[in-house]
Amino acid sequence: MKRSGRKRIVNIKRQPNGQPSRAGQSDRIRHVALEARKRMHGPSKTNALRPEWGFALGRAMLKGELSQLQFQSGLVAADIITFYYRMKGYQRPTPQAFDLFRVVGLSHIEMRPETVTAAETDYTRLQRAMRAAASKNGHPYASASNTIHMACVEDSELGSWPSHMVRYLRDALDAIALEFPERMVELR
Repeated sequence: MKRSGRKRIVNIKRQPNGQPSRAGQSDRIRHVALEARKRMHGPSKTNALRPEWGFALGRAMLKGELSQLQFQSGLVAADIITFYYRMKGYQRPTPQAFDLFRVVGLSHIEMRPETVTAAETDYTRLQRAMRAAASKNGHPYASASNTIHMACVEDSELGSWPSHMVRYLRDALDAIALEFPERMVELR
């Protein structure tokens, strides 16, 4: 009897269901990811292992475009924004979302009122910090808010930004660090 399809690979480990085992595949996947990081962003082999190379804010910090405190502020901002959206039931804020503010209540889990209130309070503090940075440095609030959203949530690469947008981002991140000192930790 002739079998259709590809010939079965012999002499390999298999799972109980007959599929090839995936044991040891994580090393191969990690190797491919490190090679891609080195090819695209240019870190050395030892530096490419750092998790910061995996997203735009981290790469900006490692290249010296942002300080460690600004990097942490960006992480705090991303955490606050995504947590607020999740508590309110909005879709995750991405550019692919069809109509971000029309979709309400995606989660079937009932949120505790105190958790929602905490998310609203943090989000309000974040907005207040960005407004303070914008008024102090003389640039529009929408610019500060937009740069935070692009860099921290959408993971937009800073290398393609005009210099004034990077300045808006730095100013907003500094204001966020002042507003949330309890969330800042010392990095090594």
